[in-house]
Amino acid sequence: MGPHFPYLFTLVMEVLTLMITRRVKNDDSFKFPWRCKDVDLTHLCFADDLFLFCHGDSNFVSTLMCALNEFKEASGLIPSIPKSTIYFGNVGMEVQEEIKNIAQFNVGDLPVRYLGVPLISTRLYHKDCLPLIEKVKNKIHNWKNKSLSFAGRLQLISSVLNSLQVY
Repeated sequence: MGPHFPYLFTLVMEVLTLMITRRVKNDDSFKFPWRCKDVDLTHLCFADDLFLFCHGDSNFVSTLMCALNEFKEASGLIPSIPKSTIYFGNVGMEVQEEIKNIAQFNVGDLPVRYLGVPLISTRLYHKDCLPLIEKVKNKIHNWKNKSLSFAGRLQLISSVLNSLQVY
């Protein structure tokens, strides 16, 4: 991957955003999930990951899948079904089966972590981020044993923590 890859990804995801937005606006019955209506949140893109959000109903999932299929036809980019996961919150088993037949994704369990941080709809607390904090502490502890000066360790810690935040 070259240095232009993040820019290309951003441009391509902008096309997907336009396709999803058009499909959602044309579907008068589309219902946003809890806490997503105020900001019209249907999806988020991170690195090379895509998160899709909708109310737990097969019609709404069909709307998003139609947008994905349109994007696939236009761009030639195909979602990796084995790497794709769907999560259900307060959705009946019958509806889950309908949705699984439409999306064809693996079913995951909530809560889920992304890059070490739990994806939850409430405020993150210290306990939620403890595994990530412990991971960083363990890395820093290993550096203490190296023969770096205090300033060198401080610079190393600063650069690694900044790169973790960007990642």
